Amino acid sequence: MPEPTQPKSDFFGWINLVLLFIIYGSIYGFVFYGFTVVFPEMIKATGWSRGSASMAHTLRAISLGVLAPFVAIAIAKFGAKRTMVAGVIVGIVAMSLLGTVTTQLWQWIVLWGFIMPLSFSFGGALPIQTIITYWFNIKRGMALGIVLSGGALAGFVAAPLYTYIIQQTGTWKTGWLTAGGFCVCALIVTFFIKNKPVDVNQFPDGIDPEIKSDIDSEIKTKTPKTYRTGESWILKEVIKKPAVYLLAICMISQGSAIYLITTHGVLHLTDLNFTMMQAASVIANLILFSGLARFPMGYLGDRIEPSRILAISLAGMGISLIGIWKAPESIAILIVFSSVYGFCFGSMVPMFPTILGNYFGPTAFASITGFLTFFGVLFSAPVPVLSGIIYDKTHSYDIAFIYTIVLTLGASICAFALRPPKKS
Repeated sequence: MPEPTQPKSDFFGWINLVLLFIIYGSIYGFVFYGFTVVFPEMIKATGWSRGSASMAHTLRAISLGVLAPFVAIAIAKFGAKRTMVAGVIVGIVAMSLLGTVTTQLWQWIVLWGFIMPLSFSFGGALPIQTIITYWFNIKRGMALGIVLSGGALAGFVAAPLYTYIIQQTGTWKTGWLTAGGFCVCALIVTFFIKNKPVDVNQFPDGIDPEIKSDIDSEIKTKTPKTYRTGESWILKEVIKKPAVYLLAICMISQGSAIYLITTHGVLHLTDLNFTMMQAASVIANLILFSGLARFPMGYLGDRIEPSRILAISLAGMGISLIGIWKAPESIAILIVFSSVYGFCFGSMVPMFPTILGNYFGPTAFASITGFLTFFGVLFSAPVPVLSGIIYDKTHSYDIAFIYTIVLTLGASICAFALRPPKKS
């Protein structure tokens, strides 16, 4: 009797996951999360105001939103692999310039606000998630959780590593040069990626849909336990459904919360008399727990409707953000709050692409994600610069924290209201 699955050793999807894990960790972990400790040192050394310097982070976020539809077009025309190669090359160039010739505020704004978004967009999340969506259906949530944990685990290493390197060398520029080295590693790995199972004569999850099994129990183990659309969706159909706008609100709240912490978290804590290494350790711990959550919660998202996980995570993120805002004098208690925050944030990371893939399928995944990313970033991008301006005017981040906490808790209600859409 024929077997319904290919031998596991032959399924290239698992090798792809390892490669994508390394790429995502290099681009997002060592560059995006590494920013959290390099940025405060830049401000200290250059004397730039927090509001002015944070403009680069806001422009970066806006650029990501604007670029998202173009990334989707590039993926459709050139494939995810070629798109990633171009993006990673841009990242190498930008990191090299940040670590060598950057001395003026306008240079920082141009490089981080406009050039690096090309790397994050074309070399980052969307092409990576698109590849995973093609390779995995039944185990999609778990696969996304594995790969997306790479960014957090690399970020956990990056925060104290860059702090140590900067302290030893006496300049923030070495942080960016180190990040550029990790981008070179990502570029090498990218060339081994396979876009789709059909490229190597394989099938999603390693299962040939033409081969049927007579063993009911085996069929049952391969049946998804959460909702999966059986229809092919296009963008103009998706934008008519309430689910996509509820997801947008959730994305806006998650983005606003992480932008506030990654841009101003270290500054907020050092303002409260924590040392630079203590502040970096809190952020590193947050990033670590974000990574620890992604695989198990991605796995759970294949067994429990991911919208429920999203709702609970948003609520936990909002509550723990209160603890980081008030920052108790005990570093141990602060670490607990950052752990909860990180775990809740990390739980959401695989949920968004999982929900989109489950609700609308792989064909239009890139275009739908690009659409949502544009609007999500449009409303969350102002948080870094506005938070910096608020601090410059009031010498406090209170207003920024209160806004973000209320938004996150409200988005939790939206997530509870999510239901799989049906075609008209």
